Amino acid sequence: MAPQSHPPIHLAAPGGEISRKDLRALVCRFLQLHRQRLLHLSAWLTPRQRDCLEILPLLLHCNHPALPGYRSGQAPAGINAYSVSRTAHKAAQRLAPGFAYRRKAVLAPPIRGLFLMGSAGSIAYSYHSDLDVWVCHRSDLKEEERAELRAKCEDIASWAGTEGLKVHFFLVDPEGFRQGRLEPLSAESSGTTQHGLLLEEFYRTAVHLAGGKLLWWLVPPEQENRYRGYADYLLARRFVDPDSVIDLGGLERVPAEEFVSAGLWHLYKALSSPYKELLKLELLLDYAAAYPQPNWLAAWIKAEVYAGRLEAERLDPYLCLYRRIEQSALARGRGELLPLLRRSFGNKIAPALNHPEHRSKWKALLSALGLENFASSAGARLERIEQADEEWQILVKALEQDYQRLRRFVFQHGLAEPAGEDLLLLGRKLQATLERRPNKVDVVRLVPEGGLPELALSVRRERALDGRWYWRLERGDDADAGRPLYQASHLVQVIAWAQVNGIDRPGTQWTLHPGSLPLTTSELRFLNQNVRRLLEKRSKAPLSAYRQPPRLQAAALFLNLAAPTRPQRGGFSIASERFDPLSYGAERRALVQHVELLSINSWEEIQVDRYHGLEGLLDCLCRLYEQGGAEMALAAHCFSSPALALRVLDLYQNLSQVLRANPASWFVLRGGVCLYVFCLREGRLIWWPCEDEAALEESLGSARADFTPVVFDPQAMQDSPLPFLYRHNRPGKVQLFLRPYANGTEVFVLDERGALYRQNCPGAPPQIVLQRYAVLLEALARRYPAGGAVEYAWLEAKPKSWQMKAAHPPQPQEPAIQVRVYAEELAGGPPRFTLVCNERVFSSLELGERVFAEAARYIRKLRQSGEQYPCYVSDLNVPARVLGLTHPDLLHTACLLAYKRKVEQRLNQ
Repeated sequence: MAPQSHPPIHLAAPGGEISRKDLRALVCRFLQLHRQRLLHLSAWLTPRQRDCLEILPLLLHCNHPALPGYRSGQAPAGINAYSVSRTAHKAAQRLAPGFAYRRKAVLAPPIRGLFLMGSAGSIAYSYHSDLDVWVCHRSDLKEEERAELRAKCEDIASWAGTEGLKVHFFLVDPEGFRQGRLEPLSAESSGTTQHGLLLEEFYRTAVHLAGGKLLWWLVPPEQENRYRGYADYLLARRFVDPDSVIDLGGLERVPAEEFVSAGLWHLYKALSSPYKELLKLELLLDYAAAYPQPNWLAAWIKAEVYAGRLEAERLDPYLCLYRRIEQSALARGRGELLPLLRRSFGNKIAPALNHPEHRSKWKALLSALGLENFASSAGARLERIEQADEEWQILVKALEQDYQRLRRFVFQHGLAEPAGEDLLLLGRKLQATLERRPNKVDVVRLVPEGGLPELALSVRRERALDGRWYWRLERGDDADAGRPLYQASHLVQVIAWAQVNGIDRPGTQWTLHPGSLPLTTSELRFLNQNVRRLLEKRSKAPLSAYRQPPRLQAAALFLNLAAPTRPQRGGFSIASERFDPLSYGAERRALVQHVELLSINSWEEIQVDRYHGLEGLLDCLCRLYEQGGAEMALAAHCFSSPALALRVLDLYQNLSQVLRANPASWFVLRGGVCLYVFCLREGRLIWWPCEDEAALEESLGSARADFTPVVFDPQAMQDSPLPFLYRHNRPGKVQLFLRPYANGTEVFVLDERGALYRQNCPGAPPQIVLQRYAVLLEALARRYPAGGAVEYAWLEAKPKSWQMKAAHPPQPQEPAIQVRVYAEELAGGPPRFTLVCNERVFSSLELGERVFAEAARYIRKLRQSGEQYPCYVSDLNVPARVLGLTHPDLLHTACLLAYKRKVEQRLNQ
């Protein structure tokens, strides 16, 4: 196909000979090129849509009640140098039979020119493309006039939409545009000003509809980097009528920041629409490589027009774009990228190559340019996931390289400060999207919409060289072939991969490979359904999400996969009245064998982690709370025991609710034969085991700086009074609870900080115990003012419950035998003790280790009855360090009572 040839035109530099005839010829050449593009565009349109396009200028040129877009007779209307053609007039009459255009002189029309921009008229246009229209208006329009014109354009766009045309109007003030003031000028904007790059795309793809011509046409390509001076020369010397041209500025001073901003935007979008954005990204980086004097594609097309080569197909902006980036890729030694570039371009031009009016000429041109492969392969779909994955790996490498090229550009031009955060965020998104990790579900983002579904899929379990099991996913019709579609350590990961990459659809038949698989078809179907439910919660993450560490948004726990939950005996499950799955039966077994956690985070990552046993489950719950919190959507599933799944989900919800209500709380859980305590420490949720109730009481009695509420899981310690007592615990109060039983009294104290003290007093009458503790607590309150007021209560066991009744504090009464204990801290050695029994003083200074034995002997002598019952301390004065505390502020009542018990044990040896 021979190109249309015209004599070359050369315009001299300022001061040289410039022919007005050549200037007019150039305008005619550009208009001829644009008319060819309009003819190409109209071939895609229905007759009704052609009428819409034909009368677009007319609708903006006049206000007529019968025409779309009419709002009032005062709305801005009129296009400079526009004459209504007979074709446009007839199209308007077909729309409004009563319409008759009456020419009305307008001294200064508000609209200076009308242009299409983008794919319209190019090989990339299709039935689904939008029409972006630039309405260049006078700079002196008032704001209310601009608002009226904008509303008129919106009405016209709405009407065009009823005819199947998606039209977007953008108001452009040429003077403001040259100064960098612009409204959003694209239906897809990065939100960052990209004035120069947008202008280059406009000059490259614009199609003139009506009004003034572009001054840029008349600036020779060799003067591109001196645009302003040349344009001013043409205007000042009256080579060009200023009212007949539109000056949007030149491309000589595009700031480096624009390349960074646009590069970040295209990289960001390429992660979700790789084929669509790859061509734009590669062209941008080709421009950036030659900065500060990029080899603009728009300037190359202009040079072809000046040279007289006006064939619209050969100068098609998208075809030129592809040829440029193909040459650039080969020049940089990136030949592996060519298949991806060709698919991207092929997808773009496939509609044109299949259009009956364009097929032959485009195929002939592509063959002439050595691109005949596109004629047969354009728009070819990816058929199998292996092909998509292979191309995705090429794209991953390309995007990583493009990111590094952009980073080098940033630092080369000293732009690290303004672009630093955006680069950092994009780097995080790239890593989250592209990085392959063992437990991460890889998303192949080249899978077309609708997926690449397989009729049948098969899973099998095999043992790796290190002895561990792993799972293979295979195509159902070649399960005995060598290479699997996917393999991973976790079955849930395999299923999630199949679903997220579109090879598993509701009609896909899943089978188990014959062999000793610990899995049934029903359980496999159960897993599929519940994995799909979680993946439906995926959502797009904005770039701002990468400012913060990733947070879990949704998660699902899969418990005891391919394993029975209840203990077995002789092939049958063992039933028990103790039905808590976390502490089941007489042996208190925890029925959790393993957990597979499928999670989706705020960085769009999908991950599977495996935890073993009960304590693995507790680690999992801690991670869920730290990284997801109470707002995370959580589900739990167990094929062999729905009760276990419900129990675990209920546990997490209870734990989350407790910590959300008061982050200082402790949460106590029964798991197996042990008890576990959860608490937040420095923002992290931790747990520790207590082998039995005694170990738990020791933990609950430990020193603390602030009040700590303690909440018990409803299934924990149902026979103990502690959950009941802690429900009545109040900060700033010392609560003494006495539980009489047949041969003694049990004492519980919850102090002002929620710490527990418990003592069993066998053989001691309740009133005597009450009197002794009242004296002791009163003495401690005088000596340690930080302690709270004392409350007294009797505790009584009822069937399956506990009851509390207030006890009246006894009258103050000095005991017959007073035992006061004083401890003195000594540097580098054990403390020195002084015991005062009534008025007798016993000191370790004199008695050494025998001080407690001598004091006990004296106390027994003072007893008139001669009874041999334990010795009790009635007052205590001990420094914080002797108690093992690092600061006096950590001292509280339970610490003193615990030390009192140690002293009494030494007295009663």
